[in-house]
Amino acid sequence: MKKLDFTVVGAPRSGTSLLSSLIDRHPKIRIAHDTGLYYYLKFALIEIIYLMQAKKDLTFSQGYNSLPLNNLADQQIVDQFLKKKPRILLSLQPSDQFRRILDQYLFRLWSFWTRDFNAPDPTKDRNKAGIFLECIDIRKLFDTSSVKELILEYQSLLIASINQEQPEQYDDTILIGEKTPDNNSCGDIINKFNPNTKVVEIIRNPCTLYAARKKRGLTSKIESFVAWHQLFATTRYFDESQVMTVRYEDLVSETEKMLNQIYQFLDLPPYKEENSQASTSTASQMLYSKYVGTKVDKQRDQTLHDLLSESEINEIKEKIPYNY
Repeated sequence: MKKLDFTVVGAPRSGTSLLSSLIDRHPKIRIAHDTGLYYYLKFALIEIIYLMQAKKDLTFSQGYNSLPLNNLADQQIVDQFLKKKPRILLSLQPSDQFRRILDQYLFRLWSFWTRDFNAPDPTKDRNKAGIFLECIDIRKLFDTSSVKELILEYQSLLIASINQEQPEQYDDTILIGEKTPDNNSCGDIINKFNPNTKVVEIIRNPCTLYAARKKRGLTSKIESFVAWHQLFATTRYFDESQVMTVRYEDLVSETEKMLNQIYQFLDLPPYKEENSQASTSTASQMLYSKYVGTKVDKQRDQTLHDLLSESEINEIKEKIPYNY
């Protein structure tokens, strides 16, 4: 069943990996983790639209910062592109606008899967891209009836490979999800695939989020963090009724309660497995729970919090509203 029922979103370093890994343990849920399928589609569309209008290329940084600022919901070129047959697109001249979008999309997506996702990470065992890529038959993907179907087919193959299953096993009782943090800026694109897509958003104490990003070398000055937070810590272009917001602090302190609230939001019955407080599903343990470990670390926030000075904490609290 090729579809998208829900997405897990949140600012990078806010706990999307932990959240999606825990949600994924429900037997009626399958999640494609960190695919970038919708994020890089919007990225490529913005790049080519800008190129056609301004007659020059965007830098990667400019493209990334443009994601939350541009709503492509009413751009006709998006619907037109998603309806195109991939094989037809490949037959067009490289200068054709739709061929350019496809080329840029595949370039961004494939660069992520063959380089970024395959790069060793000190805190995540990400060096697994080959396992996912082995399941993909490029010829079959390009024989799909539309770009939209190609993307959903790709998603199904990735999910099946994670769970050592076949896409044909997924009937209407199975909910299909996709987790990419920056999907919080991609409601305009995701709703093209399913306008009823549900969104599970995770937010995190800005102080510990700043400490987590600072520890990873992603930010250094509070001023730049505040500007980044305003852009990338907000879920955009989804209807409010589509979104459920979960605080990282609540997920860690009341894991079972929060998970069952999420399952209820997704119209699923409650689920509890033995030792569920400390573990994820078999599928996640196989290839994904290594990202976040098999235990919910209740001390992690305090450890990060201790990295900050009192003046840093006070400045962040002053500049970023949150239920501290």
